[in-house]
Amino acid sequence: MKKNILLLFSICIVLCTGCLEDDKKTETVDKEPNYAAEFKNFYIVIDDIWHKQDIGGPYIDGTVPYKTDLTKLVAFYDLSEGATATVNGVPQISSRTVNDFTNTVTYIVTSKDGKKQNTYTVDITNARNTESTLISLIIAGYTCDVNQTDKKVTLTVPFGTNLEYVTVNYEISENASFIFTGTTMINNSKSNYSLENDIVIQAENKTDKTTYTYEIVYE
Repeated sequence: MKKNILLLFSICIVLCTGCLEDDKKTETVDKEPNYAAEFKNFYIVIDDIWHKQDIGGPYIDGTVPYKTDLTKLVAFYDLSEGATATVNGVPQISSRTVNDFTNTVTYIVTSKDGKKQNTYTVDITNARNTESTLISLIIAGYTCDVNQTDKKVTLTVPFGTNLEYVTVNYEISENASFIFTGTTMINNSKSNYSLENDIVIQAENKTDKTTYTYEIVYE
């Protein structure tokens, strides 16, 4: 009987010792230094809209709306737990620090224990213009009526006016293209405008466009 009691007592001691060792291991793991030094995400917020930037290895890049002032942007981001970031030696604070992103900006992220650093190159650019508006149009010296509601252009000229090889002057959205008869026309260039073809204004982004019906009225 005594032998059984002693055996059970010994087993309990072994089990308790094992539990204590496990606790010590857990405690050690919890207290291990954080070696991670990474950006988990990176955003630029413009007018309460969050623009996510792409993270690919040591590079972060993306766009912000057309004509955004890149000289005074604030980045919003999350870092590895306990990590810190600097730009040119200046400590960075997410959602607060202002930087000039006209050119690429180099961030250095340092781990919590200070033993690891990663360098990130951040390149923020303006998105291409999406506007595609024909603001005004003069053909052969005659000012056209541009109806933005109906997307219609009307050229009124005296009867018998030759429009086969005449100069066009136009004002369109910034960096957009003026397309007539399938050809991109340069301002002050000449072409055959006796043809009642559609006029297409293509935005800088090459995706958005507006088509205007072109009509000639002879008086």
